[in-house]
Amino acid sequence: MGIIVFDLDDTIANTADTVIKYAAEYHSGILKRENKPAQNISCADYFYFADIFDWGDGEISGFFDVYYPKYLKEIECKDNASCITKHLHKCGWEIHILTSRIEVYNFDVINATKDWLYIHDILYDKLKIGAVNKNVYLSENEACIFVDDSYVNCMRATSIENLKVFMVETPFNKYFENNNITKIDNLLKIVEYL
Repeated sequence: MGIIVFDLDDTIANTADTVIKYAAEYHSGILKRENKPAQNISCADYFYFADIFDWGDGEISGFFDVYYPKYLKEIECKDNASCITKHLHKCGWEIHILTSRIEVYNFDVINATKDWLYIHDILYDKLKIGAVNKNVYLSENEACIFVDDSYVNCMRATSIENLKVFMVETPFNKYFENNNITKIDNLLKIVEYL
């Protein structure tokens, strides 16, 4: 069949709920700020939590230093993610997980990610963390399908010839539109497409 590349956070994993919970705790408990979080934001990348609380780079860095290991362990899996990856693999697709998660000095991110995938029964053939420019990986591996929640990543991926791009809709990317990106509200839509 070919290669399907899935992003992890907010694509296979329901990251937003956990990150926002800890971002609120960091905002009020550590930063000692009382301003209310922004509502109905649009965010084209992964830093929706920073937009919600109006953080700059310093606050983002501090948040990751304190909460990154903690929230990575608590993230829940999206509905049907296990069934979808197993079904696609059974149909002959090679499953790659491509994430921008990075290794940090105080936590073994790659093994924590592998453990999370195992616990949530996500079938995959390859895992790549630390992907800053996902297009490089997509091109080098000749991916057929790319699934991500980041509008920026999806937009960039549309430049790759013969790559079908799906964007998992979230409250933060729902207003972004592009004719070369198929928006889906759940992973089952990929199976329907195939």
